[in-house]
Amino acid sequence: MSMNGGLYCDNSGKVQKPFPNKPYCVDGTGNVGCKNKASGSVAFCQTVLPGNEAMLIPTNIETWTQLAVPGPSYWAGTAAHFYINPPGVSTEEACVWGSSDNPYGNWSPYVAGANTVESGETFVKLAWNPIYLEPATPFRDEMPTWGVEIVCDGDCNGLPCAIDPNKHQVNEIDGSNTDGAGGATFCVVTVPKGATANFVVFEGGMSGSDSGSGGAPHSVAQNDTTTVALPSSSNLPTNHTTTSPSESLPFQTAKPTGAGYNVQVTTAGLALTVLTAIVVVGL
Repeated sequence: MSMNGGLYCDNSGKVQKPFPNKPYCVDGTGNVGCKNKASGSVAFCQTVLPGNEAMLIPTNIETWTQLAVPGPSYWAGTAAHFYINPPGVSTEEACVWGSSDNPYGNWSPYVAGANTVESGETFVKLAWNPIYLEPATPFRDEMPTWGVEIVCDGDCNGLPCAIDPNKHQVNEIDGSNTDGAGGATFCVVTVPKGATANFVVFEGGMSGSDSGSGGAPHSVAQNDTTTVALPSSSNLPTNHTTTSPSESLPFQTAKPTGAGYNVQVTTAGLALTVLTAIVVVGL
């Protein structure tokens, strides 16, 4: 299947879309968010698919933000795939292709995925990042001081699903504890139609479920937004080996998407503006 698609520059240098009769953006399914209980903001960096699969789409979370979860009509039925970064690391630092010098960006310890299927169920995944566990990663044996838990407002299946620094070591998880790509453990929660779920980010000494799911829907206007410039070509992945989407997420439609952003054209180039209730169509 082709990875080409989405916005492109034509021969005259003007930005075009390959589907002139479709809108640039549509609403996501709206039932998954992120609640931040940590002392600093949290960067969720979403991968671009179809495209280069780099985690360039930034979402900055101060307190709560709705995440863009694609439905079954999105490109090849794929899911959204996020890298979850340590509290206090900005989207400008995290949502570019980095290096193993720091445990954020594509070397962040945790990853997540979500997609809604025809039945209305939504599959939500939390996992260790296989790259964090690679032998060449200098901090591979260091347990982060912060964790993530999936908390539901409704009758979800697959709970508990959490990585908790208060009781876990590297590559340990509460939940199905299944080994995925690169031996990384993951768990999957099924959210029934009409229910909501949140990724809750918390620091050591806290618990993600202390104050409930925080899953009441918020309007788009209340969501945190961030705008960052696309990195130069020198910052894009070229020779780095990464896990293929079909291996990194456990369910059938579990591949990363280019969901969750608007595209703006500026005189300086292309910028990505996060509006996390939106999914880009037709990429």
